[in-house]
Amino acid sequence: MAHTKSLMEKRRLICKLLSLGVPSIKPAIKAAFLALAVLLPILKAGYAMQPPPPPLNLPKFKELISLADLIVVGKIGEVRETEQVFDGKAQREVEAFLSIEKILQGRIEGEHLIIKESYLDPNAPLPKVDGKDGQGMIVRRGAGPSTYHGQYSTGVRIVVLLEKTEGTHVYKPLGSGTYDKHLCEFLIESGGIKSLYFKFAEDMSHYAESEDRFVGLIGLLQKSAH
Repeated sequence: MAHTKSLMEKRRLICKLLSLGVPSIKPAIKAAFLALAVLLPILKAGYAMQPPPPPLNLPKFKELISLADLIVVGKIGEVRETEQVFDGKAQREVEAFLSIEKILQGRIEGEHLIIKESYLDPNAPLPKVDGKDGQGMIVRRGAGPSTYHGQYSTGVRIVVLLEKTEGTHVYKPLGSGTYDKHLCEFLIESGGIKSLYFKFAEDMSHYAESEDRFVGLIGLLQKSAH
């Protein structure tokens, strides 16, 4: 609490100096003060948000389809989440059991598959130390923005472009674990297809209006690649 109060007091002082136009502040120093004023609330939160990938367009979607080991439509069943701390950083692991409704690309035995992802969670509080909540040590632990990862809720239907994790029987969405690539899990909602971290480009928006159009587009792009 004292650390947070100190940050806020410094920010208020910087903003006051800038608003008064103090003549003794040289341009370079003034610019540094301004940058610090902007960064303080970010440091207070403990992490910065990375910008989203560019809108997904047809050529890029065609490329992603070509990279996928498996493309399916399915419904999320059981979801298991665990969390561990390594070197002061909270790592979350998620396992989602997917019931397969349609296979659009690739082969798999059975009617179910497991999606498994691991990622650092900068928002998670550290475990209690000496009876104190570790939340106040977020900045000290050097947390950064979380990598892109899927969102899984039981009963939700999705279209997902998957890559198989080498040496295992589990999968993860294309783009999982990255900071700048399109995460290829798409939620099927009543209003159409929803992406998680980016927008659809104008040439994709028509196809994202319904599940049938979106699935049909995948088929068209597959055929055009041959």
